[in-house]
Amino acid sequence: MAFFRRKAKQSAGADKAEAEGTYEELEEDAEVALRGPRDSGGSPVPSGYVDLGALYVPRLPGLQWRGKFEADKTTLFRMLLVLGTSGVTVSVAAAPKSGGAWSELSDQIETSIVSAGGVVERQVGPYGTELHAKVAAVLPDGTRGFSPLRIIGVEGPRWVARLDVAGAAAGGDEAQMAACEQLIDQLIVHRGDSPRIRFEVLPLTLPKDTAAVDGPR
Repeated sequence: MAFFRRKAKQSAGADKAEAEGTYEELEEDAEVALRGPRDSGGSPVPSGYVDLGALYVPRLPGLQWRGKFEADKTTLFRMLLVLGTSGVTVSVAAAPKSGGAWSELSDQIETSIVSAGGVVERQVGPYGTELHAKVAAVLPDGTRGFSPLRIIGVEGPRWVARLDVAGAAAGGDEAQMAACEQLIDQLIVHRGDSPRIRFEVLPLTLPKDTAAVDGPR
């Protein structure tokens, strides 16, 4: 009986610590919930935004859109948003209601980067667990090296967004990173009601009123 009494005393302390830990986790979850991208809730494109299909993007001074087309030259699943000397590549996929999509996808992304010769470190940031990577790449001078990349995952109602931050922001420029985070927080995902298979990438469309777009290539 003494054993169980000692356990009970230890458990009381553990329960308190667990309760405190849970409170801290709730605070972290609340902070993450205030970050973007957010869900459209089926609402139309708000004023001051550009309709890119599954993504609504704010009209910000100096912001440019560059579509990243698939091999068929017509399918558009990723959009590069250029802000200053940094870029945020955004893609959105259908996800199960039960959640956990980013945990699964981040494992796949990490495996892909490492298998290609890169390095990945997981860090907890303002958007939850992120991947901070050094991706094997050909540098501007033609030599082979590594390019920094911050990969963020955000889950919403039946969707998951992947946001790759590159350029000066990923390289340590705090002002550029702050600008990219402000952009991310203002993004809106419009999933629609159509049934989609797990991790089916949502199609994007190019805006018709801007010249700052790379065409199919």
